[in-house]
Amino acid sequence: MTISRPKKRCSTCSKSMQRWGRHPSGKQRFRCKDCTTSSTRTRKDNRHKKRLSLFVDWLTSKKSLSDLSSEVGVSVTRLREWFKSFWNTPPQPKIQTGVRVLVLDGTSIMKRECMLLIGANANNGQSVSWMNCSHECYNSWVVFLKDLSWHSVTPEIVICDAQRGLLKAVSEVWPQAKIQRCLIHIVRQSCIWLTQNPQTKAGR
Repeated sequence: MTISRPKKRCSTCSKSMQRWGRHPSGKQRFRCKDCTTSSTRTRKDNRHKKRLSLFVDWLTSKKSLSDLSSEVGVSVTRLREWFKSFWNTPPQPKIQTGVRVLVLDGTSIMKRECMLLIGANANNGQSVSWMNCSHECYNSWVVFLKDLSWHSVTPEIVICDAQRGLLKAVSEVWPQAKIQRCLIHIVRQSCIWLTQNPQTKAGR
């Protein structure tokens, strides 16, 4: 005994559709006899994954929506509709525990409007947690670190850029933790002070 799949319904008028050749991708195409709308059968879970992957790829690249529109073959308006739900449901961090060496830093997403505070495991480079805030200061850092502490994150060593607000927050939340100045920040600041071609003997 064979079990037939339910008939595909038209997304416009909800009437049953009939088979209508093949899509260039090889999928079965369906056509509505009443409103002449054509489409293929898709799984909602796969569709969500593909659109999320498309959204992340676009967000982390230099492509514009127009570039992506041409690449995917849909309008910019349709892309905005697909991405709207992802903007309204930001990802939530899965906080890691048992971190011995914690790297802390802040990066600007939008100047004077949005900062991202990040904590990473120095042993494997994986993100421990993150938090959005308006600007990097003691109040923002102490909220972030207390949340980590509440989730049983108690590092022995904290690596950071020695920002004043961050140092104060670390000493308050984890007074037993040793603080290591980040070497990358030291080299970067040294290049700013000395320039790429230092002229003085001290600079050389």
